[in-house]
Amino acid sequence: MKQFAQLVGRLEEALEPEQRVAALAEYFQTAPADDGAWALRLLLGPKIKRVAHPDFLKATVIEVSGFPLWLFDECMKTVGDVCETIALILPETIESADGNRPLAGWIEEGILPLAGATAERLSESLCRYWTILGPNERLVLNKIVVGAFRSPVKQEQVVRALALAADLPVAVINQRLSVSWTPSVEFFESLISHDFTDADASRPYPLRGVAMYQGDPSSLGELAEWHIEWKWDGIRAQVVRRNGQCFIWSRSEELISNRFPQLVEMFSFLPDGTVLDGEIVAWSDDMPAGRAAVLRELDRARGPKGKEFDSSMGFVAFDVLEFACEDIRERPFFERREILIKLLRECPPSLSGFTVSHPGVVLTESNLMYSEAVSVREWDELMQATSLARRLVVEGLVLKRLESSYGMSFTSSHWHVCKASTLSVNAVLMYAERGVGSASSTYISYTVGVWKATELVPIGKIGGKLLGEDAGRISAFIESNTLERFGPVRTVKPELVLEISFEGIESSARRKAGIVLRSPEIVSVIANKASADADTIEMVKALSDIAKLP
Repeated sequence: MKQFAQLVGRLEEALEPEQRVAALAEYFQTAPADDGAWALRLLLGPKIKRVAHPDFLKATVIEVSGFPLWLFDECMKTVGDVCETIALILPETIESADGNRPLAGWIEEGILPLAGATAERLSESLCRYWTILGPNERLVLNKIVVGAFRSPVKQEQVVRALALAADLPVAVINQRLSVSWTPSVEFFESLISHDFTDADASRPYPLRGVAMYQGDPSSLGELAEWHIEWKWDGIRAQVVRRNGQCFIWSRSEELISNRFPQLVEMFSFLPDGTVLDGEIVAWSDDMPAGRAAVLRELDRARGPKGKEFDSSMGFVAFDVLEFACEDIRERPFFERREILIKLLRECPPSLSGFTVSHPGVVLTESNLMYSEAVSVREWDELMQATSLARRLVVEGLVLKRLESSYGMSFTSSHWHVCKASTLSVNAVLMYAERGVGSASSTYISYTVGVWKATELVPIGKIGGKLLGEDAGRISAFIESNTLERFGPVRTVKPELVLEISFEGIESSARRKAGIVLRSPEIVSVIANKASADADTIEMVKALSDIAKLP
């Protein structure tokens, strides 16, 4: 337990994804196999079923410690969490051999057997556990017991760490995690085994990165040397068709075939030995519905009972990496594109009824789509074409050198993306959140809102450490204008107006505003503007061409 609790602390204090991956890899390399398996269960889910309610833990600790209820509640207001408050207020631990019990032992022998236990036995066991564990281990234990342990890392980071620790391809780890599994020594050892012939048929290729371009397009050379197409607002994916099976991989090499069975059915028309690179796009009235719509579909492994999967999902192919069982990535782009178009046009007709009419795609009779070339006669017209992006509900343009092979570098001079210009809004700072551990003196996220009638409603959360003169002004304002504190979160007086840039707007039924900003960033403090003069929700919606916002 101690090793896992230390890992959780490192993950919560890490400021960069690579720091989290390194900490995870070190843990998986040194932890026993059964501990590694249970760590995966806690980090990836599903959550272990609750053994006791938080209120039961609170009542137990107050009863056995004599800690005044009013004082406990005051501590909890500062800490913000019952489990952490208990972990911190209890006295020093008592040395015991059980205190060094590994994570797997604590879960299998200490926590799971308490399911359905009497209140007396549960209380007795918890008190014994608390006396032999330190504050960090108590916190992890309490979170598991109440079914509230939340992973501080993304699945993609866990998978990368496993691949790094085991010296295996990320795709192999992802495929092995995609099947049903239970924590055990056997499972963990098979997960990191170097006998990965089981993954050969489904294994994708590394996806090529695209570099952001902000310079003068004419510096790229002759326009005739480039292919130009729209950049789609969906999720990047790779389709692998081998041995009569179809596999769909996300950009982070997560196997997502079971999330999109309607696409798997479409790809059944592809010949064996085919690998496509493209984008999964949600459609509504012949227009892309936005990345959020795809992510909602991605987040459910299967549709609700009695409801089919969303039929509006489509795949826009823009490259072919393998054809007739041959790796063709080293061929020039113009040859690969010719193969792609011929391949999709020759697939047999589909009866699925899927249809899309959009100037950026060509829909074949098999209901498979490929990106249409954007016609630009001179470099000066490129920015004009980019200005059409919002009307077509795409993110911008992608430029690909016709003679380029399929590499992986983000800094390559052969593939570029020119995004549509960002939008901006004047919003009011509502909340600020401090970091934890070594970052506890720094604000790491800021929530901003606009007016909806006479009420401020949140429309975006900006993460990351601010730099420059405005960072000091914002921090000083928060310190002197905090109204409430709940753990690391501060509610501030709604008086500071900020200029916020963002890429687009997405509808969100679970948010009071009904919308949320995409990729918001703080541009500057607007010093001479009263909060009452900040923008309204109607003004924000009017900035975007995304249709059918609530």
